[in-house]
Amino acid sequence: MKNSLLYMFLLLFVVMNSESTFAERGGSNPTVTVVPTITHATCFNSNGTVEYEVVVSSHWENGASMNSLSLSDDGNPPQVVYDHGGPTLTGTIVSLPVGVYTFSGSITTLNSNGMWVGVPFSMTIWVGVETVWSEKNDMVASPNSYSAKRNASTTSYGGVRSSNGITSGEGWIEMSAVYGSTTDNRVFWIIGETNPLGTFSPNNQIQFIEFFKGSGGNGIRIKYQDGGGSYLYTTLSANYSDKIRLVRNGSTLTIQTNNTNSAIFSLPVGYSGPMNIAVRTLAEEDGCVDVVSSFECRSEVYAKMERKLKGVKYQPIGNSLKFYVTEEYDNQSGSLDYNVYSDGDRATPVLTGVTQPHVINYGDNRYDLDIISLSSGSYILEVINDKKEKFYLRFIK
Repeated sequence: MKNSLLYMFLLLFVVMNSESTFAERGGSNPTVTVVPTITHATCFNSNGTVEYEVVVSSHWENGASMNSLSLSDDGNPPQVVYDHGGPTLTGTIVSLPVGVYTFSGSITTLNSNGMWVGVPFSMTIWVGVETVWSEKNDMVASPNSYSAKRNASTTSYGGVRSSNGITSGEGWIEMSAVYGSTTDNRVFWIIGETNPLGTFSPNNQIQFIEFFKGSGGNGIRIKYQDGGGSYLYTTLSANYSDKIRLVRNGSTLTIQTNNTNSAIFSLPVGYSGPMNIAVRTLAEEDGCVDVVSSFECRSEVYAKMERKLKGVKYQPIGNSLKFYVTEEYDNQSGSLDYNVYSDGDRATPVLTGVTQPHVINYGDNRYDLDIISLSSGSYILEVINDKKEKFYLRFIK
């Protein structure tokens, strides 16, 4: 009798823990998905955070528990960065560097025949850097700092551009489109380097992805060169609201959608030059949402002001001159008087005013100065604090 009870116990144990034999005995298995909530890295915090929930289809969810869960980077070979073997279906993973990761594991639950089964799951996620807009024309950052929408309706295009970018090599950008209430809506995501933003129109000879919604249909299409100097349009098998990812591997550009890592389109002509992020739109309330990338934060490099003018020339990205002064100020605002002179002619300033700090830290105040009104050339920035101390920076636009 004791041997019979032991046999039955061992048999039950094997049945409850097997992941390979139950499908053969009939009954359909539940569906299992991973729902991640990603807090992306920023220019001031190089790591991201992922909260996850493993979701089992509703009528099988009672009694479901985690068998195994791991998060691996997309390296070759992949490296496990998180390993969780406990029974809970939720958790938080912190300090994740920018990159591509894959969730994989299995849960134990009941199938439609009431039998315990092990159901595997897998999902790829992308942890990127939140975009910092260095230039905005008739656009505002909304609903968050790394999104943007049109806040004016004019005959010219509104647009945003970021200095997050790469000069060459591999990288990816991800975004979705959002629309206002006009009849026809268009959002153009520009491929390649977009400096300066004001020279671009979607009708020019430049490659771009177009999101469209309205009377003419809904969807996504791209404009690209065919290699012989002609430009072609291709409509993608995607919805206008899909999250679109542009991935560059070497000189190959591919398009991915949502949480898949398989390409739905490859550009026939490679582009290996500089890339940053720019979006153009015409209708009010049209724009881009949750724009992230693997690109570095070139926009957040601040030049140090010196007490004596040096020969080194700082070259800002776009129309924002970023600088910092390592001084403590008498007033709490940290504002500075400034003058900008043409290099070689310091008699009359070409730009003058008071600039407010972008970031205030003890002994290290950072400033963003709009230089859009300056023409191309070499200049000297002079700033004066409350103690009438002067600091200098030579720069090129």
